[in-house]
Amino acid sequence: MSAATSSGTFTGATIWARLQLDTSDTRLARAHQVQVRDALWLIARQWQIGEFDGFDGGSPIAANYQLQQTSLTAYQPDPSTDTTGAAATAINLSDPPLEVRVEREPFPLGLRGSVQLGLRLEAMANAMGAGALIAQFRGACAISRSPSASEIPDPKALALRQAVAGRVTDGYLVYQAAIGQASGVTLPSDASATSLIAGFVKYCDSLYTLPADPAAWDRNELAFEFNVAAEVPSPGAPVGLTGPDYPGGRLDWYSFDYASHGVTANNPQPVITSNASIIPHRLSVPGMPGTKFWEFEDGQINLGDLDTQLVDLTKMLLTQFAAVATNNWFQFSILAPIGSLNRLAALEVTDTFGCQTLVPSTGDLDPPAGSAKAWQIFTLSGDSSRRDTLLLPPTLGQVIDGPVLEDVLFLRDDMAAMAWAVERSLVGPLDAAVSGYESQLAPPSPGTPFPAGADVKWVLGTTVPKNWIPLLPYVGNDQSLMLRRGGMFDPVSTSMPPLVAARGVILTPGQMFVVRDQAIPRAGVQVNRYVRRARWIDGSTYCWMARRTRTGKGQGSSGLAFDILEGPPAAKP
Repeated sequence: MSAATSSGTFTGATIWARLQLDTSDTRLARAHQVQVRDALWLIARQWQIGEFDGFDGGSPIAANYQLQQTSLTAYQPDPSTDTTGAAATAINLSDPPLEVRVEREPFPLGLRGSVQLGLRLEAMANAMGAGALIAQFRGACAISRSPSASEIPDPKALALRQAVAGRVTDGYLVYQAAIGQASGVTLPSDASATSLIAGFVKYCDSLYTLPADPAAWDRNELAFEFNVAAEVPSPGAPVGLTGPDYPGGRLDWYSFDYASHGVTANNPQPVITSNASIIPHRLSVPGMPGTKFWEFEDGQINLGDLDTQLVDLTKMLLTQFAAVATNNWFQFSILAPIGSLNRLAALEVTDTFGCQTLVPSTGDLDPPAGSAKAWQIFTLSGDSSRRDTLLLPPTLGQVIDGPVLEDVLFLRDDMAAMAWAVERSLVGPLDAAVSGYESQLAPPSPGTPFPAGADVKWVLGTTVPKNWIPLLPYVGNDQSLMLRRGGMFDPVSTSMPPLVAARGVILTPGQMFVVRDQAIPRAGVQVNRYVRRARWIDGSTYCWMARRTRTGKGQGSSGLAFDILEGPPAAKP
């Protein structure tokens, strides 16, 4: 087998003929093989595609590095959200993950939870031979047949209440009375009852993770605000890290910034410096070209079939990098513990020619002309002197999120020069979401009839659905523009003043609710409450109530108008 090429020059242009196989073997299978023993064909192929026109540079074969590591030491909610002035608490891997500590909030149970816990209490009493206590618990903590005034109307819950009233103990009320959160409830106090209550409280505490730290939710910003402390590897002094405007859901390194106000570390950890050697290997990404002659490329990703537009600069750069430059990049892995702050103090690379190169950090490079800083990734902002650190917060991996229980949509209404908080979903008595539109406290007012013989009717103002809570402009103490929760008048209400009040937890009924004007953009904000469940590295399971902020659905219009004239209603055909 031989390889044949030809070339010629014609009017300044070089014409190359196609390189192909030439064999005297008539068998088709053998004629189309590229056998390894045909070295001439392989060399000619390398020469044709320009593989010999390379650079005099070697590939990395070894790397020596120096790593500085320290651990996160303390956690504290932001002082703007925590008015109790509680001290910072330690961060240990045996404690709940950082996401749980930031997001968790009280987990009140409704009728469904009360029935389930009541059945569990009675089953525990029968198991320990104290069935006579069931009647005492039913008498002390009975489920009422009539719902409370604050309970969200739900026909299914009303039917369940009628079925279980007097037949099952209110288990959640027993738990609240046992931990001192329910007044006016007297529980049985003999030895058997005390042992039963202790076991029951332990069981209830294992179901849900209740908050042990002050709340980190900032209702003025509709986000979480918290701080953590660490002993920074360089320059080796305690520093604070803040999680500004954390929306919930996923807590990672990009949720943190260096803070000018640090948290006092109550258990300072030393900075650990280690030196190690490692062998780099080529960077590999899905869909990249094969680097070997006999290697078949992965067909799951076709980089040439990506649909890119003229404005998709990032996608085009990523495609070009994966198709052209990936074989020039090398990588190596460094083990880093969870909840650590890491700094690569030095990196020395040895190539195939024996040359040793000291690779500086991108944070030490001079920024390009016209730019304020050099391009970086995986670095924390807020302190330009510490741009070479990598944070691995003690956060969760896989998390199971339950359905949305409470959904409030904050939107702007430019026609009415205000904003609205629409309670689209609320937590019902069955511990499930119910529609905020259908669970109205009272039917809407039919309005005043049109006067007989009149040409027009003057209307003071129109009405809106009762789950639309107004947010009115308000000037805060710092002279910043705020939005304060108001209320619409309810003509059929008997309370004084007759206002339609918020019913969900997000809008904090009974307390003042003020949100900053910048926290609600023109696209709106959607705030949800839902249950999350995850398993930690030690095998423990956490289940907690959390919140999450998402982008809204744009502006809206409630149709609210004042001082209008209406004509007579159109005659029906």
